[in-house]
Amino acid sequence: MEIIFTGTGSSRASIDRFHSSILITTRFTQVLVDAGDGVAYSLLKQKIKPEHIDCIILSHTHSDHCSGLASLLTQMKIEKRTAPLKIITGELLIKQLKNMLKLNYVFEDRLGFEVLFTGLKNNNRFVVDEQLSFIFTQNTHLEKYAACEDENLNLVSGSMLFYAGNKKILYTADIGGKSDLYLFTEKPDWLISEISHIEESDLKEYIENVKPQKVYLTHIDDESLASGRMKGLTGNKYVVFTYDGLKITL
Repeated sequence: MEIIFTGTGSSRASIDRFHSSILITTRFTQVLVDAGDGVAYSLLKQKIKPEHIDCIILSHTHSDHCSGLASLLTQMKIEKRTAPLKIITGELLIKQLKNMLKLNYVFEDRLGFEVLFTGLKNNNRFVVDEQLSFIFTQNTHLEKYAACEDENLNLVSGSMLFYAGNKKILYTADIGGKSDLYLFTEKPDWLISEISHIEESDLKEYIENVKPQKVYLTHIDDESLASGRMKGLTGNKYVVFTYDGLKITL
């Protein structure tokens, strides 16, 4: 199995980093986790053909995690994809996700391949294949927008615990604070954490308490990093500041 960080940037646009996306390749399946703006180009830059992706998992519908989906499906259509594509996210996001695609004139009946939407209930486990499954759990990232919620909008943002081969990998996606690091009772072997919405001290505390074997930091704002934010983690041999194109073999 292999993980490629195809987009490690934050919501701030960067000439060096694409917005959030991670590709997990098992013996059976290519799975894209999040699909931020420019994801089709970021995949091509890593010599990954978008039409070969079997499954897309979305943590939430903020633009830096989701707005590349419409163009990605369009590229699959252009390349004459015929195999079904799975799109998986929180069950309350399915309707607005479909509406978002329609607003981009991406119509399911004109793609040339079937899109299989799966909406997950909170704490549901989904089996992708023999080597990969995950649990989707809602976090607090979008609670600050509660006053904006209406009948056409559901504020769902999920973190995921992946069971990848013999590893348990926690992908925080975007979170609301340090409590979201502790959503799962199972201790992960690896942590993939965003750093835009969390303090260095909170990450240090988590590392000391949970003791993951490895911590991969993503959702990186280049300016904040250059200014020394999270500098206290740079000397930790268990911590990796990710970059676009970083590959990890499980």
